[in-house]
Amino acid sequence: MQYYAAGLNNFTLKSGQPYTKLKSTYVVFFCTYDPFDQGESMYEFNFFDCKTKTIEFNVGMHIKVFNSKGKNRDLNQKMLDFLDYMNGVINHAQGYIADLQKDIDHYVNSGKWVDDMDKLAYEMNQVTMKAAERATKKKAIEDAITLIQALKQVNLSSEVIFEKVLQDYSNDLSSDEIKKLVEENY
Repeated sequence: MQYYAAGLNNFTLKSGQPYTKLKSTYVVFFCTYDPFDQGESMYEFNFFDCKTKTIEFNVGMHIKVFNSKGKNRDLNQKMLDFLDYMNGVINHAQGYIADLQKDIDHYVNSGKWVDDMDKLAYEMNQVTMKAAERATKKKAIEDAITLIQALKQVNLSSEVIFEKVLQDYSNDLSSDEIKKLVEENY
């Protein structure tokens, strides 16, 4: 949870902006389990002084964690209905949850979800392929630098090193990239 909450701040500032420009962040987690094993339906987190527990450090981050299995049911009825819905229970034949279920049924029965899942699978595949390409390139750069440094140790000229690295890494790196690596690491 900490990873996701902290990651939101990456999107609130542009490069070079001061931290004072950070916007407030609202993070809401909906869990079908109790992540803290305390039986609460909702956990709300603020930042307080550990000793006094009365001084709040306003970091602009507001975090709530809802637990659909919570035993303490001190939330408004609509939220309780939603948490029950997360557990597969529809408490009312009419209202928000019934409308939500109708919308979901319509979406699933329309076949649109199949197209959306295909699009999602395609996009995820594209992301995976790009990540693999970046990892391959990063590894090629690291290996090429190691080779350049090793060949430099045996007193080969930068021209000979360039040719050797080009021969070994031309499938992953362009000639210009290899030339730059030799210049930077020779």
